[in-house]
Parts: sequence; C-alpha cells; structure tokens
Amino acid sequence: MVSELDRQSEEAADETARFDMTIRFAPRAVGIAFRLRAVSDLCGAGTKGTRSLMTAFEGMSGIPSPDQTELARWSRFMDEEERRAMSGAPPSASRLERRGSTLDASTRAAIDLALRSAVPRRPALLRSIDVAASIADHSLADAAAALVLCAEGRIDRLWLLPFHGVEPAARDASVTQWRTEGSGDWPTIALGALIERARTCRAAVVRATESSVREDDSLSELGRASISARRALCRNGHRRAVTMPSLAESLELSRPAAADALDRLTELGLAAEITGRKRDRVYAYAAALSAADTLG
Repeated sequence: MVSELDRQSEEAADETARFDMTIRFAPRAVGIAFRLRAVSDLCGAGTKGTRSLMTAFEGMSGIPSPDQTELARWSRFMDEEERRAMSGAPPSASRLERRGSTLDASTRAAIDLALRSAVPRRPALLRSIDVAASIADHSLADAAAALVLCAEGRIDRLWLLPFHGVEPAARDASVTQWRTEGSGDWPTIALGALIERARTCRAAVVRATESSVREDDSLSELGRASISARRALCRNGHRRAVTMPSLAESLELSRPAAADALDRLTELGLAAEITGRKRDRVYAYAAALSAADTLG
C-alpha cells in the first residue's frame, strides 16, 4: 500500500517537474525574476526585495542600501553554490556563513550534522525537508534547505522555497515533534506547501508566457517606432532589468532613441519602471515582474 508520504512525494515531484518544463518555455527574464524572488524570500524581503535586487544590479547611482547589499550577497552566494554543485562539493554550515550568517558553535555543529545525516539516496526535496526540520531558526532552516538543493544541482527548486504555505505555529509544532520523536506530520505538511507553491508558480509562468505572445500585436500599433521598441523589449526580456544608458549601448542606439523606446514600452504596459526616481531609472520586463509579484 502506498503511504501518504509516498503519494505526496510523487505529487511534489510531478508538480515541480511541470513547473520546470513550463518555465523553460517562458521568456528568460521570467526565470530570472523567479530566481530573484526566491532570493528575496529567503532574505524575508518578498516582493519589494525582488525589485531591490533588480535595482541593485542594474542601477547606476549611489551605494546600495543595506537591504540591497544583503540581497546581492545572497544572489552571489546562490550563483557560487550553483557552480560548486558541478564539482560535487558537499554542503556545510561554513557555506551558509559565506552568505553572511554568523553562527555560534552549537548551531554550526547542528547544521553540519543535519547536512551530513540526510540520506544520500533520498530525493533532494525530501532531504531539504529533513534538513529544514533539524534547525529551529526558520530563516536558517530555509537557507540550509536551499543549500541542499544547490549541492544537488537543483538550483531550479529554489523558486519553490521557503515553505510559504506553512503557518509558523504549525511549523514549529510539527518540526519539534519531528526533531525530538522522529515522527509526526512535518514532511507531509512541507510537501503540501511545496505542491501548492509549485502550482502557484506554474500558473504565474503560464500567464506571463501568454502575455508575451500578445506583445507583438501591441507593438505593431507603433508603426515605424515599433522597430526600436521591439529590439528594446527583446533585450528587456533577456535580462533582470535595463537602464536607458545600458540599453542604448547594447543596441547601439542614441540615448534619446533608447529613452523613447522605453517610454513606449512602459505606456503599452510591456515594461515597468521600478525605482520611482527621475534619474538613473531602471526598467523591468513587465510580464516577468508581474509573475513574481503574484506570489504574494
């Protein structure tokens, strides 16, 4: 007889695979936006953090604010872990400290034990759930779970973390029982949250992809101006975000022409200015930004 945990494990694997397949056919900027959203969620910054990350990487002025610095540190950390995964390097507490965490000796030992004791043949998602249950601090637990996925070479799974669908009180009670008694409903609760998250993410990607299909009709209304606008949209759809100077340089346009293209895309709802500034403005691909924003 198939257990409830086995059934949910299969369903989680299926839903995440469906999400993986769907996002591969979406504009590249959609995948980037989901990656940044995962990073900002792991930092507790949410929707605002996604936009801050885009601004931090593409903005042209000043020193990043503290929250942008933390977000940028996390993004670099994930990039590094993705590269390390290719060499088979094992995860460790010291890797978490590289992203800016300061761990005391007992916490570091507990995390290392959890990372080592996760059953190697157990699927990556289940291993991440086991590791998350072994660490009391939610932010560190989710970070360690993400580290497991990075080490498994499953950076795509970061779009589904942390465990958003679990209420803090329910999470505390279930993981305490799991840690102390080795039993309880934490795995099924966590898998249930991941399944719902995967479905929500996939629906957002489908909407973004459908939106991109209709973009050409909107641009056709611009007449001759559609040529530069279409090139600008293509560039925007392949990056986190763009600034007017970077767009002008990459497309070999004059700055006025680049500014005009961005203004037209914004008026059509195909690009979104995310800084609110009058100077050094940053424009994101609207479909990607909307998809990430719908995750709540």
